[in-house]
Amino acid sequence: MRGKRRLSIRKKVFLLTASLSLALILVSVAVSSVIFNIRTKNNARVLCEDSAATLSEYLSDFEFQISTSSAMTNFLTYYIDKIDPIYQDSRAQIEEESAKDVSDEEDFAARKQFFTDLTSSVFGSGEGFGTSFETISFKNTYPDVVEEMDRMAGAIEGMTGCNLFYYDAENGNLVYLCDSTPTTSWAYCFPASVEKASGDFTENVYKKNAASVVSADGDFVAYAPVEVNGTTVAYVSFHYSIDRLVETENGFLWTLIGIMLAFTAVILFLYLVLSNRWLVKNVTKLSETARQFTSHMDEGEITPVDAKIGTNDEIGDLSDDFYALQSKVVSYSEDIAKKRAQEELMRAELGIATKIQMQSLPDRPLVAGDVIISSFIKPAKEVGGDLFDYFVTDNGDLFFVIADVSGKGIPAALFMMRGKEIIRSCARAGMSASKIAETANNELCKNNKEGLFITAFIGIYNDKTRRLSYARAGHEQPFLLRDGTAEKIGEESNYVLGAFSGVPFIEDSLEVRPDDRILFYTDGLNEGINEQNEEFGYDRIKAVMEKADGNLLAGLYESAVSFAGEAEQFDDITMLLFECVKSELYTVSTRSFDEIPALTGKINEFVKGYDSDKIAELDVIIDELVNNYISYAFEGVKKPQLLVEAKLSRGILQLTFSDNGILFDPLAKEDPDIDADLTERPAGGWGIMISKTISDRMSYCVFNGKNCLTVTKDLNPSGE
Repeated sequence: MRGKRRLSIRKKVFLLTASLSLALILVSVAVSSVIFNIRTKNNARVLCEDSAATLSEYLSDFEFQISTSSAMTNFLTYYIDKIDPIYQDSRAQIEEESAKDVSDEEDFAARKQFFTDLTSSVFGSGEGFGTSFETISFKNTYPDVVEEMDRMAGAIEGMTGCNLFYYDAENGNLVYLCDSTPTTSWAYCFPASVEKASGDFTENVYKKNAASVVSADGDFVAYAPVEVNGTTVAYVSFHYSIDRLVETENGFLWTLIGIMLAFTAVILFLYLVLSNRWLVKNVTKLSETARQFTSHMDEGEITPVDAKIGTNDEIGDLSDDFYALQSKVVSYSEDIAKKRAQEELMRAELGIATKIQMQSLPDRPLVAGDVIISSFIKPAKEVGGDLFDYFVTDNGDLFFVIADVSGKGIPAALFMMRGKEIIRSCARAGMSASKIAETANNELCKNNKEGLFITAFIGIYNDKTRRLSYARAGHEQPFLLRDGTAEKIGEESNYVLGAFSGVPFIEDSLEVRPDDRILFYTDGLNEGINEQNEEFGYDRIKAVMEKADGNLLAGLYESAVSFAGEAEQFDDITMLLFECVKSELYTVSTRSFDEIPALTGKINEFVKGYDSDKIAELDVIIDELVNNYISYAFEGVKKPQLLVEAKLSRGILQLTFSDNGILFDPLAKEDPDIDADLTERPAGGWGIMISKTISDRMSYCVFNGKNCLTVTKDLNPSGE
């Protein structure tokens, strides 16, 4: 009976081993297929990309002579200058002809004749009398370019063609210039023919102005921009067919399957030869012991179970060690239960600490005069050692600070809170930036037995003088983005805060101009590392600032996270963005409605270049509000005056209407009921309701005894 039972177990193990081996074969084949596929396709991508880059360099410098006396002319710019007017004049016909399905020789001949006639002024009709040297020279040069494209396309097995084209972004057309495909092929792209650009081309090549490889209809298509004198004027593309890789891949997989089957057969044979019933029996005992022990654990009574094998070999030692292990598990389980309760309590306390810390920091941007300050913070742990603050002081100046505490975790967070309150109190007292730093340093040095210190950048901005006064206490140099170029400022630095008491602090200043953007940050940004232990660095910060046209802080953080990859964030990341907006002030000083078009025109000029539909909505808002002011606000006022202040930052327009008329909150009145009967609807209120509907935000307050209505309108196209 025992023999039958042990034989049954062996059979089961045999079947299990065979099943696992077959599963391993399937997994190995699948993984190998994926790896083979990725590698071969990657090689094909690289070949395509290298070919496109090589041809791009060739075309960038390719020149020819258009007259016997002129200097050499770039072939590509000359060619595009000739083709583009033809394309623009006949775009509708070209699009229609290019979209036709060529199904026979007659259709193809008609297409060929159409584009031949269309481009005859470029290529000429012959080389005899009356043909200019310029046309002959170009016509003789053109085959050299096509020949080079054909040579490069034919140099690599699997390459099916090469194209040269430029991109009409307004209409989304790829306008073909050259094609290495034979002119007798129905797939030939005639000069001036077009094709609609794919989303991959628009997003990955045109917008990024970079080489890219995309998949299309089973082929790889490599694109590369062609630059002439630093400007992208055209693009080249190479097509690579991957059908030929399928046969090689199939052969590889069948060979792998054969090897794995042979390996499995050997493993099963060794198992049948070397396994024995004694081993199976004792292993079964150990298995039963494990089941009993886990059963006790499920019942809540953790008691060690002895298998009692008692053999003087490795199985016996394993049984003894397994019993000792059970005893350790019992002890560890009790300890883990206690530690888990402690960790849950600590996690709850850390959550509260994090909430308190975040609530102590400004949670929204601050608009003060012609300046906007926005912030971003991402602690490396539950609580962090970075701090920032900003507010308008009692004398009307804008105060801000960004700082980084040495160390991490709760000690750094507590020291940070202490430093923040000291700095805030000094700022509220009206101290200068250097005096704030000096006072905070002396206070932080007191009872600082842990040796913590703070690096800080303290700034005070006066919007009347447009001057930013600051003191840098060992902190990272900010970046000033001006006229599209980002450069570091604040070369001179003071000591850190909390290290040495009684030291003097110097102060510097900067004149802020409209559209300036100043980035302040902690070293968690520039010193963030990736998996190769490389730092994000100042150059990447500079590059992101000079390219970003949206939310700069979000863009910087996303770039840092993308750069880090799987690497863990080792330090807090905190950023402040100081932006000086563009502003204008307009005055309406009469009750004449004739002033409204003039005011609308001035503000239209102020926001020139933004989305036309949004500007049209803005015109409606201005017309309705100013009309309302002129009609109702100035009754009994001898010298009416309406001031309209416009502030513009990254497409966000803020209009502030202030007047010396009767105090009245137009937003407090209930909107008219659009569903009510026309005869029952009260007069008035419609202009305000329309303005509220098409604006992004409206608010009212009384400032210096005057009505103050603020309207915010996003003039960027929808989705940007």
